[in-house]
Amino acid sequence: MTTILQQSLSGKQPIHFMPTEVSDDIEGYSSYILRITGSLINGQKVVVNITGIRPFFDVEVPENHSPSSLKTTLARILSVTLKNTTKFGFEDIRAFPLQGYYTEKKAYIRIRTWNHFDRYNALKAVREVGIRTVSDDLNCQYYYRKVAREERLPLSSWAVLSNYLYEFTPDGTYLFRLSVDNYNPISEDDYNNSLFSSALTRDRTLILTWDIETYSSRKTGEVPNAKYDKDRVFMICMTVHWKDDPELLKQICLVDVETAPEPGWITIVCGSQTDLIKAFTLCWQLLAPDIHIGFNDSQYDWRFIVEKVNKLGVLEWMFNHMSFKPSSLEKIIKWEYRYNMIKAEKSSLAFYLNECGLESKMDMPIHRMNKYYERALKEPDSMSAEQMREVAKYCIIDALSCQRLMVKHNAINEYREVASVAFLSLFDAHYFVG
Repeated sequence: MTTILQQSLSGKQPIHFMPTEVSDDIEGYSSYILRITGSLINGQKVVVNITGIRPFFDVEVPENHSPSSLKTTLARILSVTLKNTTKFGFEDIRAFPLQGYYTEKKAYIRIRTWNHFDRYNALKAVREVGIRTVSDDLNCQYYYRKVAREERLPLSSWAVLSNYLYEFTPDGTYLFRLSVDNYNPISEDDYNNSLFSSALTRDRTLILTWDIETYSSRKTGEVPNAKYDKDRVFMICMTVHWKDDPELLKQICLVDVETAPEPGWITIVCGSQTDLIKAFTLCWQLLAPDIHIGFNDSQYDWRFIVEKVNKLGVLEWMFNHMSFKPSSLEKIIKWEYRYNMIKAEKSSLAFYLNECGLESKMDMPIHRMNKYYERALKEPDSMSAEQMREVAKYCIIDALSCQRLMVKHNAINEYREVASVAFLSLFDAHYFVG
């Protein structure tokens, strides 16, 4: 697939792209950019910047007004709001109203701006004076959803890029730039092409599964909590796979005490909790997974890691090494994490493995894990190193089990299929669709 891809790139031929993450951005001082990250047919990481999109909303022309008189009123409002007459434009359109029954189309004025922020401010200003608007989603953060619906852009299924410019960035990522007219859904003929049909069916979306182990020296019997200095994360294990394959590409165990090596995975002994988290960050940056999976990780694992790195003063560093889109500490700490410790048997990883007829996970009581870790801290020797290897095996199996469940249920492919019908991103389909 890499050879075919390189030939296509050298000849500026159309290439296939699988989107993963979508965001709105601004290029330079004003122009809207639809930014999509994902992978090419061989798994190569890609950032695609789509241009030529002018955000808009529509204003209904009242029965007692002419389009020209309404434009005069709108121009006066928008000139004050946007402080520049070049930041907006008008277009006359006719359309059937969304509500009610009409035999004839009605007149509207389409107001276009250079970016989604100007659109938001213009829309608010027009609404405030009581003028009726339509196509008026009032959301700056997810404007790409409106763009995708209107332009019918694939955000969770294969797309074809054509007439593009591209460069290879120092961090090993392709950066593409193309007009919105040159980002299109894949055709059925491509799926029937023997050269790459199998690669399209089983795409190389990279999956990272993970699990953490935490410890508290407070001896309260409670689950370790990141807000306490005496509670720490001492192990992070990861497994890496292609989306449709339970077989491993790589297994990594990061740990802060001496641990006996295991031929089946890479063991990295870090000197401290801070170094452990930094090693996790750098592994993530190098692997650049398209999707990450963990059991209950949004309720506990991520919450613990983010709160702990914030206390340690490395949250901004961690985020900007793991993300394609760097941010400031002020914006990062505004995130909210829901916390809900799941204790019922029907919500345990072992329960779901059993329900799916998969081999059960390794069992290790928490008191035994704590005993092993305490010994490794206080009396490190060959026996404690072997005991910590046993903990690492338990942690890796927990991470690996998540991929086994996803493949068993064909979960990602089914999410994508549903999301593509509504022109949603995979992220939106998972987190926002009820």
